[in-house]
Amino acid sequence: MWLSSGLVAATAAVMFAINAVPSCGDLYHVGRIALLPRGTLFANFNVDGDEDLRTEFVTPDQA
Repeated sequence: MWLSSGLVAATAAVMFAINAVPSCGDLYHVGRIALLPRGTLFANFNVDGDEDLRTEFVTPDQA
């Protein structure tokens, strides 16, 4: 039983790590957004139907 549960736990840990790697960029940006001052305004722009989405923000001291 220990071998099978250990194998299952190890497989789950490897799968978790592999799935978490692509999320690192998202987690980084969430952290940056969370550290911005309260009242920061965001706007997303999709210029000329491009697939690239541009995000701009302004903090309360710039307004």
